[in-house]
Amino acid sequence: MLGINDEGNLNVPGRIPDGLSSTADIGLKFRRDGQWFDSTSYGCECEGFGVSAKKTDNTSFWAGANVSSGGVTNLSASPIISNGLTAITVARVTSGPLSVKHEFMPSSSTPNMYEVKVTLQNDSKTETLTELRYRRTMDWDIPPTPFHECVSIFFNDQPKDLEYATDDGFESQNPLSDTSNSGRDFSCPTGGSPCPVYDNGPADHGANFQFLFKEDDGVTNVSLPPGETLEFFIFYGAVAADGALAAVGAELASYGYAPGSTGCSATNDGSPGVYIFAFKGVGAAPLFTPVPVPAGQVGGGTYAMKKETNVVFSNKN
Repeated sequence: MLGINDEGNLNVPGRIPDGLSSTADIGLKFRRDGQWFDSTSYGCECEGFGVSAKKTDNTSFWAGANVSSGGVTNLSASPIISNGLTAITVARVTSGPLSVKHEFMPSSSTPNMYEVKVTLQNDSKTETLTELRYRRTMDWDIPPTPFHECVSIFFNDQPKDLEYATDDGFESQNPLSDTSNSGRDFSCPTGGSPCPVYDNGPADHGANFQFLFKEDDGVTNVSLPPGETLEFFIFYGAVAADGALAAVGAELASYGYAPGSTGCSATNDGSPGVYIFAFKGVGAAPLFTPVPVPAGQVGGGTYAMKKETNVVFSNKN
């Protein structure tokens, strides 16, 4: 279950009691044992996004939305369109000619993921925009021990569009503010080393991703002509985590899970639930490759999961 604001960020008031807290707020919830358990609304309702771009006069502008970290800045949102299963949000940046559309829908590839198609559109009739950035931040608060969770941020090859990543889920949404070294436990200021990071914590932390969109050469910044759009995908989900990432072809992901009795380590199977935050269309190979196996074998009879590289963390199933 997702709780979506008009601007496209998560965490909204709800009516369904939470299995851990007296709050009924909804961010990213997972149902188990007959109850719903959230992962982003306990304590700080810190989940949101920011966008920025540069105009032809070399000036930059930005906008963003996050309930507990800065609120709504430089965005004018249309009312959310939802049938209870899917949702569309459209927000116009008031500080420059850009709009942001988020289309939320259950994944057609796995029951464990919500898919979000993000579209950035240049609304100018004359100006080409450059240095397009998108930041998405979430503070993981994983039950039954919120504020005390294990976090992983991982990929196979570094996504060309990933400018940097940290585990600071409390950051502002301004992509023009450099937070590349702001991690609470770790930072990956160039998008690469020390990432990937697996099983970090336990701590009160999350995931902070900033993208600077590049051409296929991985060097030249994307230019967005008048009326043109740029698209990529976000995924939110829970449990069967490796298989869910494989099903949607995710390229970059964060897991949040409780430390349990074994702590933050590869021996922890993620019980009672791994929560998932992932991206696709950001310039990297998929995290997992489906591998055909003979019918009747363990693995569902259709495919098994195989890591592209020998990462140490693939047991959160």
